Amino acid sequence: MLKGMIAAKLITNIDKITDEIDRAQKIRSTAVGNFVKGKVVEKLRGNRSGRVYNVPGTSTLYIASAPGEPPASATGRLRSDIKFEVKHEIGGYVTIIGSTLEYAPWLEFGTSKMQKRPFLGPVFRKNDNAIKSILRKRWL
Repeated sequence: MLKGMIAAKLITNIDKITDEIDRAQKIRSTAVGNFVKGKVVEKLRGNRSGRVYNVPGTSTLYIASAPGEPPASATGRLRSDIKFEVKHEIGGYVTIIGSTLEYAPWLEFGTSKMQKRPFLGPVFRKNDNAIKSILRKRWL
């Protein structure tokens, strides 16, 4: 060191802060997944106002969903298949929520022979502020 010079050492915690932000983002993404999944499952419960008929081969009455209503449940399969996963991608985390059942998109968006019975989109629209609130919570 040269005579009369002052030495300074800069210590940063950037790696620690980055890890904390990453951890917090994953926690918030998981919280959104749990929240939305719960709301979708809740939406798939309840009475419907569509056509009423007997379940074939039984005397059990079934009330179908009307167009625009969430699908009625005969077996509970769709409701039990609502899942979410949190994926790490460039720039952060992504929460994917839905069903792996082949017919889930047909219900959500309709087909050429059936009007839609949305169960995901309305939950996101109705709970937009709650989802944003979860994501806005303090990170550090």
